[in-house]
Order: sequence, then C-alpha cells, then structure tokens
Amino acid sequence: MSIWPTAAAVLVLAACTPVREEAVVTPKVEGAVPGALAGPEWEVFEVAGEPAPQVTMQFAAGRIFGKGGCNRYTGPVRFPGGDRREGAIEVGPVAMTMMACPEPAMAVEQRFAKALEQVQTYALAADGTLVLSGAEGPLLRARRAAT
Repeated sequence: MSIWPTAAAVLVLAACTPVREEAVVTPKVEGAVPGALAGPEWEVFEVAGEPAPQVTMQFAAGRIFGKGGCNRYTGPVRFPGGDRREGAIEVGPVAMTMMACPEPAMAVEQRFAKALEQVQTYALAADGTLVLSGAEGPLLRARRAAT
C-alpha cells in the first residue's frame, strides 16, 4: 500500500482550509535604551546630595554598568515610560565585584549602589545633566564624560 494517496488527500484538505487573517503585533523591545541616555559614559558627580568621585554609568541593550567608585557593577535596566509615565526607569538588582578599597571610595560606592536601586525616573536638565530620582527626589546627577 502506498502512502502517496494519503499524502495527496492531506494536501488537498489543507489547501481548502480557510486562512484567518490575524493582526500583526509588534513586540515591545524591553532592552531599548532611550537615545538621550545611550552612547558614551556618564560621570556621576553627585549621589544623594554628596560628591561622587570616580563613579560612572553607561546604558546599553537593557543593561546599566560602570564603576561604582571602586568596583565594577552591572544590572538590568528597563524604561517603561511609554506604558506608565514619561521618564520612568527601573534598575536592578545590581551586581558588583567585591574588591576592598580605602575610604572614602567604599562609602561613596555603598551610597551609589543603594541610590541606584531606588531610582524611579530620569530627566535631562537644560544643561545636559542627567538626573535620576526616587520617590523622595533626586538621587544621582551625572554628565557626559569628556570624549
């Protein structure tokens, strides 16, 4: 007995089945970073109102990374602004390397890590300063690193 008559019948029946048109849904790209934040490194100059030497941030493909004053860090970042409110940002959890460093670098780094995970919104000031804020107000201020 040959399989060909059965295969031909299946093809004929499949060809007669009506095709439903479905709406095309474009998936939301969670890893997208707003153009104003993407690109060169940001130098953080203030953490919770205090100076922040040697702290950097960079945004790319759904990640935030940089130097916390002593150690390197990385973590996920999302920008759900279109879904809820303009300038919304969600960061963390953040992972850091664990080198011991002298003070005040360790204290700056601890403040930075705590502030970073509390960030809820971002805004670019008229002078180009990036301001990351939490529920109580500004947490981090940064400017583009000199190229």
